[in-house]
Amino acid sequence: MHSLARCLCLSLLLVGSPARARDYRFDGGMSEEVLRSYLARSMTTMYLLTGHGDFDDNLRMLTNCGVKFAGRAVYQWGREEGGESALPKKLELAKKNAARIHAADPEMFV
Repeated sequence: MHSLARCLCLSLLLVGSPARARDYRFDGGMSEEVLRSYLARSMTTMYLLTGHGDFDDNLRMLTNCGVKFAGRAVYQWGREEGGESALPKKLELAKKNAARIHAADPEMFV
């Protein structure tokens, strides 16, 4: 029982301790430290940029969670939802939504 209590206390201390500041700055090439910083704050966000769900709510979630890399934000295979002919319109919407994300957090990749 005492070892379980010790593990719980240690876990609480680790969770409650402040995270070290991460570096997200790069110009051209990206160092491994910066890459690891982005990957540590990554989230899969299928269809984020292409009109699925409430974009404002999703943007609020991303910024509140501190996401720096939003993966699969467009997620288009080519045949779904209108197929290839719908792609230009989707990419235009994605470009508009990506600009809104970068306005909220210039360090976030989508």
